[in-house]
Amino acid sequence: MANEDIKDTTGIPSWYIIKINDGVSALYQSTGGYLDGTMLEGDENVGLVKYPYFGRFEAFELIEGAIEAIKPSQGELGVVESRLRDFEVSHWINVKQKDRMGPNYQQSVIQGCNFALKRRSDTIRMNALKLFTQDKVDIDASDREVNLTDLKSAAMTVTGLDTVTGDDMYCPLPENMFEQLMLAPEMSTTIYQTSQSLPNTNPGKITSKKIGKVTYLSVPFELYFDPKIAWPATLDIFMWAKSAVGSNVVRRDSSMSISPMPQMMGTPWLVKGQLSATAVGINREGVRRITFKNNLKLTKPPLLVQQISV
Repeated sequence: MANEDIKDTTGIPSWYIIKINDGVSALYQSTGGYLDGTMLEGDENVGLVKYPYFGRFEAFELIEGAIEAIKPSQGELGVVESRLRDFEVSHWINVKQKDRMGPNYQQSVIQGCNFALKRRSDTIRMNALKLFTQDKVDIDASDREVNLTDLKSAAMTVTGLDTVTGDDMYCPLPENMFEQLMLAPEMSTTIYQTSQSLPNTNPGKITSKKIGKVTYLSVPFELYFDPKIAWPATLDIFMWAKSAVGSNVVRRDSSMSISPMPQMMGTPWLVKGQLSATAVGINREGVRRITFKNNLKLTKPPLLVQQISV
């Protein structure tokens, strides 16, 4: 974490404001922020976010020499609204901890709180996708592993509508499914290589592959399920066009506030950060829910297209 990521407005000793170095082991956890920039940002006003949309308009032929009344195209114009929700993360550093903790350990508290806010923003978006697609599963492939045929079929049913001309599409896959997809021989060809920069806040830490108009992201299991509780036999994954789902993160404190609390015994420090965020579905035709078999063990898939010798 860079020096400017920390606000020092409270007279905390300067030795506290340093870069994180090696020496602190973090327990395995999702760092969050994987879905940043993958959804449409709306207009926010006093806690209410509006996502305007328009529907289909039709053109009518003009009859030569005739004077006719205007025929309205009856195009649909509308707005989807969603209210921001507020969240907070905080941690006390008491007197004994403050005296015994090294600078790296203290910095790790700030980093851990930042992870919590980013994970929350991802959870808000995933919950919005689940709610928006609860009416049906678009492709039921629960009897087979994740594969290019089903994924491209799902993408085709969106791009074929031409509602996403020039629109980016995204599909986060848990690590086991992403690695299964990468085993397909077709994935080693140059047609599936991409150098596209991701819109996420931590693009250097996210493995991705772009196939056609869809960017597939490798994300932790936690985004879909908790493997420590149970490993589901099947899993619903989501694919969406950026303009089909709206999400706003109005305030995320990647810079935590660190304040000494003299009114408390021993003057402990309080680390605190806040988040205001929302997500909502806009266009169901631009979102796909696909069920795959959720295998832990990877299997070698067959070639999608076999070469024919002449």
